[in-house]
Amino acid sequence: MEKLVAVAAIRVTEFDKIHQQAYRQTFLILLVGGLLAIGAVYVSFVFQGYQLAHSNLRRLERMRDILNKFVPSAVAQLLEREPSATLEKTEQDVTVMFLDIAGYTSLSAAMPRGQLNDLVERYFARFLDHIHRHGGDVTETAGDGLMALFRTNSPSVHPLETVRAALDIQQSANEMNSEGTSAYPLIRVNIGINSGLCLVGSTKIRGASGERWTFTATGLVTNIAARLCAQATGGEVLLGPDTAVRLGEGFQLEPLGERHFKNVTEPVRVFRLVRA
Repeated sequence: MEKLVAVAAIRVTEFDKIHQQAYRQTFLILLVGGLLAIGAVYVSFVFQGYQLAHSNLRRLERMRDILNKFVPSAVAQLLEREPSATLEKTEQDVTVMFLDIAGYTSLSAAMPRGQLNDLVERYFARFLDHIHRHGGDVTETAGDGLMALFRTNSPSVHPLETVRAALDIQQSANEMNSEGTSAYPLIRVNIGINSGLCLVGSTKIRGASGERWTFTATGLVTNIAARLCAQATGGEVLLGPDTAVRLGEGFQLEPLGERHFKNVTEPVRVFRLVRA
């Protein structure tokens, strides 16, 4: 009898050990399963967060790419270097170019709007490349015309680069005229160039409905460049006196005498660029 009791006690002890072992294994399985479930949820949240962040980043990059097309490259580069820059106007020595397509008003009356827009974009795409290659920046566009600003640390360099850009633009216009079809009329590009001190920076226009900024150069030098462009005909490149003086040798200029411009007190000596 005592042996049976002893055997039973041993069996009970073994059963308790098995029970405890099973309990521990079950607990570990549940614990691991719970941790895996939590991990899966965490990974899911992380992945969703990554997808959202990636989507937002792509959207921001697309917005930046679009806005960069409206913002002069000089402004974009300045803000990349100094995000807190105020873009306030400072006096700088620059060369200003104005360009327009001769006879645009007649073209707009004779051509369908879509075809005219294609024509302007076709030519201006080439012109923009020349301006950028010579260190210029397009600050304003309006229909058939644009304004470009050339700035370097040397007052003798930016006039040279501006005139070289103008010559490249004229050459491109002639080449595209020869490549064109009957669908596109021949184009002549009038250009006015002037150099000197301008206020360069943001012009801020504030109104009840909001605020509008433009990055440009203002002052007498800019006004004269615009007047020169307006007086150019048949694809001329007209230069102001400061630009002409800084070019030195290497360019053939034709003096056109003094001209009086609207809102300019003193007469201005004008030169026509003949060739390099």
